[in-house]
Amino acid sequence: MYVFFGHHKAASTWIFNICSAICDRLDLRFETNPELGQGNNLQADFLAFGNASIEHVKELGDFRGFHVIRDPRDIVVSAYFSHKYSHPMEEYDWLSESRKLLKEMPQDEGIHYSIEWRDEQFERMKQWRYGDGRIFESRFETITRWPELEFRNAFKFLGLYPDRLTPSLLDEILEAHAFKNLSGGREIGTEDIQSHYRKGTPGDWMNHLKEGNKDHFKQLYGQLLIDLGYEQDLDW
Repeated sequence: MYVFFGHHKAASTWIFNICSAICDRLDLRFETNPELGQGNNLQADFLAFGNASIEHVKELGDFRGFHVIRDPRDIVVSAYFSHKYSHPMEEYDWLSESRKLLKEMPQDEGIHYSIEWRDEQFERMKQWRYGDGRIFESRFETITRWPELEFRNAFKFLGLYPDRLTPSLLDEILEAHAFKNLSGGREIGTEDIQSHYRKGTPGDWMNHLKEGNKDHFKQLYGQLLIDLGYEQDLDW
């Protein structure tokens, strides 16, 4: 079994769609966010979790997978804009009320609440067992900047590349899912706050996290940034 472990606002939708396209071409059964314990779901060849936790890993049998994280500060900013403008409403029962609240708030206040609303997600990232030999570890910052190289590395680790997933097929699928093609022709870094593919660049938190929210973030999740290797200390 093959598995992608993702996190909300860490390119999970983009990676889901790439994995799904690959599975379609390789005749692999693809399942997103399965309820573990239901035997019919676990008959899939390739599973994908959009809000991965260590509990998912514990409940799986024999597998090889890859896991993608993102700078938690960028997750907060991406979640703020996505929940305010673009994320599909039907995916989460709570999103309608959240969107209403965010649209009533000034941006700094909305980001403040977005920081607090990420506690469960960031706890999952904190509890993750990095270094599991069955899981290839990657980052949003790497896989979006060098997608050809990083997807090759991930799918080689899974045992699919280059024999079943050929270089030409992977390149074809990645081109179809390139940011410019998904965003209506925009280049990476050109922002559209109404689009699910808003900007596509790492480090955007520096444009939106003001001093008060930076201090709030450090208080709640400063150690997480250090543990994940995004900072060496709290002096940022």
